[in-house]
Amino acid sequence: MEGYPSLAKNLNAKLRKLRFFLIGATLVVFPIALMDFKYGQEEIAIRKKKTDIIILLDVSLSMNSQDVFPTRLSRAKKEIESLIQSLNGERVALIAFANSSITLLPFTTDYRAFIRLLRKTNPTWITSQGTSFATAFKSAENILTRGAPDNERFVIVYSDGENHDGHSLAMARLIHNKMGARIFTVGIGTGEGASLQMEEGFIRRLTPQSTTDPSVITKLDTKTLEALAEAGDGLLVLP
Repeated sequence: MEGYPSLAKNLNAKLRKLRFFLIGATLVVFPIALMDFKYGQEEIAIRKKKTDIIILLDVSLSMNSQDVFPTRLSRAKKEIESLIQSLNGERVALIAFANSSITLLPFTTDYRAFIRLLRKTNPTWITSQGTSFATAFKSAENILTRGAPDNERFVIVYSDGENHDGHSLAMARLIHNKMGARIFTVGIGTGEGASLQMEEGFIRRLTPQSTTDPSVITKLDTKTLEALAEAGDGLLVLP
């Protein structure tokens, strides 16, 4: 992260996990901005710049795959919970998405409530299956529109990268260029992949790209996740 070497180092030390260096120290070490400086005086007025973080959690059925233990979705939740527990005053929001998206929690500093809701989140909450990053970014845009534009803004996507729409990159660029948020992606899954696991008793609304065949192998798509991160001036991290 050019321009943030010392900050990234501090962040890594606090999280004790190198994979979270992508977020920058604004998540745990507040950057300060000079508001006023008077020559000949020792007093410098500073302020802490606040940080807003939106978590986009992929709950499509491919996240039930077991190429990481116990499932991709469970692993993603564990990674998110670890991040949330490291925060101190930053506002966080939670969006779950598949082929459509739902804002589960707007900006909050109630981390306990966030984690309780995160643990309950599952694919049955969204009946329109498939994966559309564009709809998730649209929900993020709606939250950011009502937020504080001067805050540091981050959108962090936890997903296996499977994508069934053609508008994701355009929406990622809009999130960065218009809303001023950096986008980071966390890839969950493996290149070898695993069989698609259906939710027991869950009847989904099929998209043209989806299938009910449990023999279908779903794999981590790093190219898509890397492209989204690049469009949002961020990075792809593989935990």
